[in-house]
Amino acid sequence: LDVLCADPALTEAERLSHTPVYLARAHRLLVLAGPALASELRFASEVFAWWLLGGELDSEVDVSLVLGASEAGAGEGAGAGVGSVEGDAVATVAAFDSYHVRWSTSVLPADKPAFALLERVIELATPALFNATVREL
Repeated sequence: LDVLCADPALTEAERLSHTPVYLARAHRLLVLAGPALASELRFASEVFAWWLLGGELDSEVDVSLVLGASEAGAGEGAGAGVGSVEGDAVATVAAFDSYHVRWSTSVLPADKPAFALLERVIELATPALFNATVREL
């Protein structure tokens, strides 16, 4: 969401501070989920912020699995194993079901200031509430 709205010249911390404005204007939330998405703190914080701003997780969220990268790696007879579309779908659902903020990461070293801000927000919101919100997807 913020990738489409934000000025590309902004730092990650500046983009993070603008995120509530973008989310407050959104009536629905589209989540393009793959196996690694639930481990990214930035994603989880955006879902949580959207929920805090009045978003309804059960009726206003569209979750689509994005498994295209795995299709290229899945050969004949790949089945539901690692690298297959079915395996990635199972892994994605399992990642959301077992989500815990403690295992979330920041992808880039340049994200460290934004990551520090997110950690403070989570401490105020309580990790249990944060985790439950992401798992509800």
